[in-house]
Amino acid sequence: MSDIAQALAKAKQRAGASATPFQTPGVPVSAPVPRNPASEAALRKAKVRQRFWWLLSLIALPLTGFVIWMQINAAQAENLIAAQARAELPATTAGEPSLASFPSTTDPLLDAQRSLQVAELSISAVMPGDPARIVVAGRIIREGELVDGGFTFIGISEGVLRFSDATGAVYSRRL
Repeated sequence: MSDIAQALAKAKQRAGASATPFQTPGVPVSAPVPRNPASEAALRKAKVRQRFWWLLSLIALPLTGFVIWMQINAAQAENLIAAQARAELPATTAGEPSLASFPSTTDPLLDAQRSLQVAELSISAVMPGDPARIVVAGRIIREGELVDGGFTFIGISEGVLRFSDATGAVYSRRL
């Protein structure tokens, strides 16, 4: 016989013929096991907490997915609205002024002086786009913003930077 079988046989002899190795001698098998009330309360609390967290995750995970889905759809809707707004903007027509239709100054001396000031601007970078941007003396200037010397940057057209002064005269500078 093996060691385990011998140990079981000895346990049966000590406790009686019907005893099993893990049974308390003298206590019938069907008798209820006495429980500690404190451990019963702790077990009930643990089960309630487990159900609470299970229910919370059951609700929170789909809700989180829904919120993320709504944020993505909202961002796509904003992009769509912005694209539609850009598409609905009318192109320059015959009645509206364009960059090429601005008049230049009539005073040749003032015109030459202002053109020289535009030519001497220290432009270190040009970024075409909507809105176009340039870097003048380390500062980013967008379309419609004032540049040093009293000029307003109007935009880029056909490889030419265009500026205007307070009188509305347009000055050009090649890239």
